[in-house]
Amino acid sequence: MIVVVQCPQAPVVANASITSLSHSKFGNKTVYECHRGFYMSGPPMVVCQYDATWSNPPTCIRKLDKEALCLSKSLSNPLQTLQHIQHSSADQSLIFYP
Repeated sequence: MIVVVQCPQAPVVANASITSLSHSKFGNKTVYECHRGFYMSGPPMVVCQYDATWSNPPTCIRKLDKEALCLSKSLSNPLQTLQHIQHSSADQSLIFYP
């Protein structure tokens, strides 16, 4: 007997559009793309898993919030925060001084 695993509808991701939607069967993927002004945190897709659930969806974060997130991390890991800010500044032409 063959059992077909069927996931429910793919999760909705705030501030994102689905760019590739496949049937909700085991192993199939749904791919997301963040709207303009947002960046993606996490993998860009969800996969229908063997237990009929989707893998963790990405989140789309407003680009301005990215700098606030970096600053909040500075309390726990200043070196990582500095590297993250330098990477962010290359993407958005921002300059931060330590």
